Amino acid sequence: MIEKFYTPNGKEITTFYDGRNLRVKFATGGELPECLSGLYTNPIVAKNAILKYISELTYPKGKIVNKPQE
Repeated sequence: MIEKFYTPNGKEITTFYDGRNLRVKFATGGELPECLSGLYTNPIVAKNAILKYISELTYPKGKIVNKPQE
């Protein structure tokens, strides 16, 4: 594992080496969006892709994620 990132709702995204290249994965598992899938040859490019993905996530206004139902 190279670096950890977190989405606004707390989902962890990590980078890791796959041979000589980098890959991205959700730490808890799950399917990556197409914009993050594939191989990266440069850690900076992988980091920029993750940060762009996180910045483009949208959540409905006023919705609190992971709040238990009453």
